[in-house]
Amino acid sequence: MLCMTYFELGENVDLKKMIEKAAEMMQKGMYPPEGIKLVGNYVSAGGNWGVTVYEAESEEAAYKEANVWRVHTPGFFKLIKQTVAMTAEDAIKFTFEL
Repeated sequence: MLCMTYFELGENVDLKKMIEKAAEMMQKGMYPPEGIKLVGNYVSAGGNWGVTVYEAESEEAAYKEANVWRVHTPGFFKLIKQTVAMTAEDAIKFTFEL
């Protein structure tokens, strides 16, 4: 299933330290977790937020996608919102079917 996670970075985060931690997690194979195929990670140019788009094989994989960060990098994110997603084209099509 296609999913997306909206995130806001913590306000007092030392970005260099957190980037090092993120790189370490990726090198150890902790991210992305098993069952996740990343489509893209996007960050805002002028702020501290972003969106990750990915395909999840299961609810468990989707859960782990966001929560691996909470467990291993406390304080990195101020807010995380996760949802199943679809393309705008599909949303328009499905709306007309209602």
